[in-house]
Amino acid sequence: MTDMTGLVMGGGGKAAIWLDAEFNNGGSGPCSTFDSACLASREIYTCIHLEVWAAFDDASWSLDTVLNREELLAQ
Repeated sequence: MTDMTGLVMGGGGKAAIWLDAEFNNGGSGPCSTFDSACLASREIYTCIHLEVWAAFDDASWSLDTVLNREELLAQ
């Protein structure tokens, strides 16, 4: 889930991964969605590096196309 306050993956207890809207601070905790323990060395952390991957099933899409589509970034 994403909104103007940040990015969250997982739920049911705590988020597996949470990042604030500026991608500076985050958190991780035991998550029943993925049946995972905390994914970081501490539950609250400062994000110093973020790697983003994308997979497309339509060959006409490119990373430039996605990055320049404000409606996708706003969702």
